[in-house]
Amino acid sequence: MLLGGAAAVSVPFLGATAQAASSGPPMRVGVLADFTGPGAGHAQRQVLGLRRMCELINAGLLPGHRRVTLIERDTKGSVEVTAAAADALIRREEVHGLIGTSSPATVGALRTAAQTAGVPMVNPLLAGLADPVNDYVFTSRAPFGLDLIKSVARDAAQHKLRRVTILIGSAWVGPVLDADLAKLPGFGLENAGVETFEHGATDMRPQLAKLIAAKPDTISVFGLPPSNGLAVAQARELGWTKRVYCSPSASHPQFLANAGAAAEGVRVLTPWATVYRSAPLTLPNLARMRLFARTFEREHGQPGAYPCFAADALGMLTKAFATTSDRARARDRLANLSYTGVTGVFTPGRNHVGLPDGTLTTVVVRDGKFVLDR
Repeated sequence: MLLGGAAAVSVPFLGATAQAASSGPPMRVGVLADFTGPGAGHAQRQVLGLRRMCELINAGLLPGHRRVTLIERDTKGSVEVTAAAADALIRREEVHGLIGTSSPATVGALRTAAQTAGVPMVNPLLAGLADPVNDYVFTSRAPFGLDLIKSVARDAAQHKLRRVTILIGSAWVGPVLDADLAKLPGFGLENAGVETFEHGATDMRPQLAKLIAAKPDTISVFGLPPSNGLAVAQARELGWTKRVYCSPSASHPQFLANAGAAAEGVRVLTPWATVYRSAPLTLPNLARMRLFARTFEREHGQPGAYPCFAADALGMLTKAFATTSDRARARDRLANLSYTGVTGVFTPGRNHVGLPDGTLTTVVVRDGKFVLDR
């Protein structure tokens, strides 16, 4: 029953221990994602992670978490639709918490709605959403900039890597990227160029041509499906034969499909759950990671990053609301929570970004699978 259909948001469980662990009325969590539109592939994968985590919680397999009902709404990638759906979830459905969105363009609308109404929100997509004004807003996505730099630096001596370039979605451009680029010289690396593209873009050849003309040693692609896979395929089409590194969103079946043969050998930053069988036994979240990854993989293939980030968003909320229905009290608990999740150990008090640098590992695509890059 635990491994039932992807559309399910709860499963019955007959064990007495499980029933006791999940006793009490379920909380309601509103989920806003692009179920339709250009970002649907990315969104649907996130939601699979949420549904799987919901099943584990409601089956009583995660003690200390409150039983939960997911109320899903399609944002269609529209700011207006997102704002209206968020308002309905908050006022009509009276949700305890919110998770979303799956598109960079719509995150702001949900953040505004959550903060204005005083409803705790956890976003699995973007880091750094919270500030002194938005104290109800949290993030379950791991930072990856420094981890990617370290991955390139690890390979630099053996493969003569120095000049790095970045093709990045415009939503990720800003102070965090600038701070990461400033760290390159400390690792013996040099920024040879940055080009951007818009969410949902399908032709990155002009930007890639500029990067290739700079004669770099690597190209790193930061962006969501379908753009990231298409970008890798187009880079190979333009004659790029050297190394490609990708942000966590490339640990996704759609990336492999869109990149095709060009995916082979691409290196991707991702949570250890993607390759959980190779994970170090010393990881503090090993048991939680294995429980989620094994059950997810049987039905949906390798978890990848965003099902895990989404699962932890739900885990954080159901932990914060375990013994209360008061949103302000749950917000305070989130801000001080130490939570062992699928991806790592969260301490959201650090600017509401719960995971530290060094959480992710590097995998490489071999024969259509993600394997640990040793």
